[in-house]
Amino acid sequence: MDQWYAGITTDDGVEKAAVKVDVTKPVGIDVGLLNWLTLSDGKVILNTLDFGARINKIKQL
Repeated sequence: MDQWYAGITTDDGVEKAAVKVDVTKPVGIDVGLLNWLTLSDGKVILNTLDFGARINKIKQL
């Protein structure tokens, strides 16, 4: 097989600030179709897939 793969890594030299996260509180996660994730704090992470285009296939399942 004549297949080639390349991996490229770059460094822009800018240091990222550390993000402090409170890991002492439990978090609930609800996975859905319209909203990909809904966290227990109410934060909604939208689904990037276009389910409107696939709704007929989903209905058949």
